[in-house]
Amino acid sequence: MSADCSFSDMKALILGAGFGTRLERDLRNSNSQQYSHLIGTPKPLLPIGKAPLIDHWLQTIEPLKSIGNVYVVVSSSKRYLSCGF
Repeated sequence: MSADCSFSDMKALILGAGFGTRLERDLRNSNSQQYSHLIGTPKPLLPIGKAPLIDHWLQTIEPLKSIGNVYVVVSSSKRYLSCGF
């Protein structure tokens, strides 16, 4: 790292791409229909407690002063999301 590079130049990358094919298969094949309402839900949007999983990741990253930007990789190769803290 060069002397003029600050830690706020660091970036976080959240891997949110994929279709959740294996998870959906398992949900469809489950004898219990307890989680059937989650079929078709992308993994980063799965509810953990009262918030989607991606919210927990962002809440963990947000207080880190060393992270300047957060990028979320999604399924389309031409689109991305960026959140600056």
